Amino acid sequence: MARLDGSIMADAVCGSDMPAIEVRGLRFAYPGAEVPVFEELDWRVPQGTFALLVGGTGSGKSTLLSLLKPEISPAGECSGELRMLGESVADMDVRASAERVGYVFQDPENQIVCETVWHEMAFGLENLGMSRDEMR
Repeated sequence: MARLDGSIMADAVCGSDMPAIEVRGLRFAYPGAEVPVFEELDWRVPQGTFALLVGGTGSGKSTLLSLLKPEISPAGECSGELRMLGESVADMDVRASAERVGYVFQDPENQIVCETVWHEMAFGLENLGMSRDEMR
């Protein structure tokens, strides 16, 4: 289990030594904010493990996770390293990001666009150019 405040960190490595997610020296501040959300945040999630981000409202849980998806990253000043399976998140194109990271927002009713589970799942695959036969 990992906590955003760093008081509990899981260190077990399953499979590869390369972490699934690695954050080094992350600093992020929203525009006009007097205090950054993160200052020198280090966080590592080994492959094959689960991690919990625990913190109060406004502590940065959603901000941190959205920074792992460049296409939904919040506006602000960001520095440090964010890596997924060894690749810099900043260098990932939208397709690579979509293949590696799924994100369910806090209000999933604002995210779901189709009326059936099948069509919802197919929506993303169609956008990646997959045929209906391949989807089935």
